[in-house]
Amino acid sequence: MRKRQAASMSLHDGLVWTLKAQTAPIQTAVFCPKAAISSGEVELLVFVHGIVTGCRPQATGPTDYIVKAPFNLGSVVAASNRAIVLVVPYNDWAKRKHHPLSRPAKLNRFVDEVMKEVGRVRGTASPSLHTLILAGHSRAWGFLDSLARSARTDAEMRNGALARLSQVWAFDTTYVSPPTDGYKAWLDLDRNLAFRFFYTGESPRSPTKAGGDALRPLAGEYKGRFNLEAGFKTGAHCSMPRTLLPALLRPTMSDGEASCSYSL
Repeated sequence: MRKRQAASMSLHDGLVWTLKAQTAPIQTAVFCPKAAISSGEVELLVFVHGIVTGCRPQATGPTDYIVKAPFNLGSVVAASNRAIVLVVPYNDWAKRKHHPLSRPAKLNRFVDEVMKEVGRVRGTASPSLHTLILAGHSRAWGFLDSLARSARTDAEMRNGALARLSQVWAFDTTYVSPPTDGYKAWLDLDRNLAFRFFYTGESPRSPTKAGGDALRPLAGEYKGRFNLEAGFKTGAHCSMPRTLLPALLRPTMSDGEASCSYSL
């Protein structure tokens, strides 16, 4: 039997609600902004958070990332005026080391489930998916790196929602040595796919510097499609998503040609 979903609430003339995903045992918050309320075709931004205790005030559920500081992602998405639905799946990293959506088939099914829920809450048919964007922060390397390792061998990376993936944005996720061969294979799957990695590299002691620097050969080989931006202060870790997303979400930006203006 399908579980009853939480009622929606208003935010910036859009709708926020939570659902218990059937695809994976996680609570998920969804924000459908005003620009996407009646659109028959939408973009989808899946934001995978990091360790919940790392940023203050501490998020205690997925909706906090949308409506509360320090992330306030709902405000950022609403201000973009794009018909883009924001999805935040909530994972307790202390109890679950591997993200439930890090397998391509599960991620594709999850997106299908979310799109049906968007139609249900809006009271319309399910919108079609124009493009998928994946964003990860901090411990989300457990999500992004896992997908990269699947790029060579898993056919689901070319199917469903992942076939419509246009952008991957990583905010200070390079705490461990990244699978560079996996990211290279991922880039080779689709010439229109672009990556943006932002990481703290001001000091040699930055915990994400070594991992980020290890990706530099890809930035040289895939110019304009694999971009690395380092040098952010360590204290900017928690503010990265909130500060960088407005420029990344500019409606006039073409895929693979993002230009950011920020101060961290």
